[in-house]
Amino acid sequence: SEAGVKPERLRRIPQGVDLDVFAAPAAPLPPEIAAFTARRPTIAYMASLGITSDFGDVLPALGRILARHADWGLLVLGHGLRLDRFRQQAAALGLAERVLFAGYVDHAAVPAMLGACRSGFHYLRPEGANRYRAVMKIREYLAAGLPVVANPSADAADFSAFIALAEDETGWERALAAAISGEAAARTAAGRQCIADTLAWSRLAPDILDILGLDTES
Repeated sequence: SEAGVKPERLRRIPQGVDLDVFAAPAAPLPPEIAAFTARRPTIAYMASLGITSDFGDVLPALGRILARHADWGLLVLGHGLRLDRFRQQAAALGLAERVLFAGYVDHAAVPAMLGACRSGFHYLRPEGANRYRAVMKIREYLAAGLPVVANPSADAADFSAFIALAEDETGWERALAAAISGEAAARTAAGRQCIADTLAWSRLAPDILDILGLDTES
């Protein structure tokens, strides 16, 4: 609508989730990840680590949070041009033993890795094109039954009944502590059910085909 398109010409297609991936038997964890998550409560951070990544903005704050919780760890799932830069940044912050970069992860392996973690973290700068993004990681964290902590960016507010929203380091730390201690279990379970009821691709596909004017019976 900001571009002058008439509202009646706009149709919103939700970002869905492939729940079959999350219903399948869990894949074995790579040994390094299994050992890392077994010895410390782990926060998951899924993202593309390319030129548009905002991970470098939030890594110092996460590092300070980890410093105050000596038993916590951070597992970063994702690949991109800036992966090595972020590894170096983590090492420079003294986090080499506390942050594990998994690199590229096949989608079928994601549920098992999330299942080994205690919370999922999301961050995007709340500006520019990010205001219009549908955040896949929030949907998949919930689909995996993982408590979510996020800053109020993109469409995170759409999930406010099921996740913890906070704008700064103090709020993130408080919400992560609650998630790791199990305090967010009921809210997370409700969010997981919401994803299954409203955002499974199997439920969305007929509506999308209708929007596109395609025959749903053939």
